[in-house]
Order: sequence, then structure tokens, then C-alpha cells
Amino acid sequence: MAASDVVAVLVVDDAAAFRHATADVVDALGGFRVAGLADSGEQALELLRSTSVDLVLMDVVMPGIGGVGAARSIHAQRPDVRIVLLSAHARDELPDLTAECQWCVFCPKEDFGPDVLEALWRALDGA
Repeated sequence: MAASDVVAVLVVDDAAAFRHATADVVDALGGFRVAGLADSGEQALELLRSTSVDLVLMDVVMPGIGGVGAARSIHAQRPDVRIVLLSAHARDELPDLTAECQWCVFCPKEDFGPDVLEALWRALDGA
């Protein structure tokens, strides 16, 4: 992806308040745009069939297939899409994300903000 391209972001979280707050962070940054919002892993997979996305910001703990299961499916279908797993839970309270999703990056929700999003994208994009 060229530096001049805008990063299309899919925000996935079952909590509407965090989903919209995350979208506000994305929209506030130059170079990023919200490509879609989903309240479940299943809805995210459906949106990815028809929406061009570069980055998925996804809650780990959600009803249904959850963030880890959805990340596995996304990676199998679209290995070019970068995935950041977000959670209010401490990393040690979650399944072994390293074994489950080697291609994902974990970020605590409490740390997420504009500077963190830019740094995560640079790290995921290999910059």
C-alpha cells in the first residue's frame, strides 16, 4: 500500500459505545477512514465480502464466533487484511493469542487512541 493511500478500517465490537468511540478515533486521523462497523464476528465476515478493508479493529470477547474465531476466518479468506485485537481484559485473561493468531496484534482497549492506531498500522504495514 502506498503512503498516500487512505487506510480503510472495519471496526468490530459488540459494545456500541466502544464501536462508535473507536470509529471516532479512526475518523479523526488523516489517512484513515471507517469502511464499516460490525457488532459481531459474523457481521464482520459478511461485510468483508462486499467492502474493501485494509485493517480490522476487533474486540476479542464477543458472542458468537468471537474475535479470535473471526480473525482466523478473515485471515483465511483475506490474508492481506491486517487485524488488531482489542480487549478490556488483560492479555493473561485471554486465550493464547500468540498461538491462535500469529498474524494479529493485541492492544488493550484502555491504551487505544490516535497515536496507538498510527503506530499499530506502521508496525503491521512493515513501515
